[in-house]
Amino acid sequence: MTKIDIEVDTDSDRFKREVARNGNPLSQIALVYEDDAFPSRDWLDFPVVVLAWWLKDYFKLIRSHKTVVSTFMNGPFEFEIIPRGDQAGIVFRRRTTDGFREEGRTETALSQYGEALLRAARKLVQAIDGLGASGNDIDYLKSLLARDRVKRA
Repeated sequence: MTKIDIEVDTDSDRFKREVARNGNPLSQIALVYEDDAFPSRDWLDFPVVVLAWWLKDYFKLIRSHKTVVSTFMNGPFEFEIIPRGDQAGIVFRRRTTDGFREEGRTETALSQYGEALLRAARKLVQAIDGLGASGNDIDYLKSLLARDRVKRA
């Protein structure tokens, strides 16, 4: 079983400038597994929006036990999460003009993916709050995190 993590840059000067500019930063975000990262460790996207989408997908997956596809906002990348009991297969793909090309795959505990997702979202919210920024997208991400706390109570 592979450990998976979600890395979001919240420390760089670029991140801080982006937050100060509009509160919804363009920042590095990647899913890290084994010795790889998807799409790459230096991939730039909008993590506030993307993590909100992924949280919604994760809650749907937990509720329905059906496969979900999570996407990035920028570029042709997505990953499919296929539940198998308390485990999950994750297939990383790139959209092409001919359909999809698999970029990699891994297996992980479903709870481990969920914990990585929640950890990344909380870290991002904390960093943005610490810089005094706000906005509709960050408020939505916070509401999804609050929903998770209610579900666990």
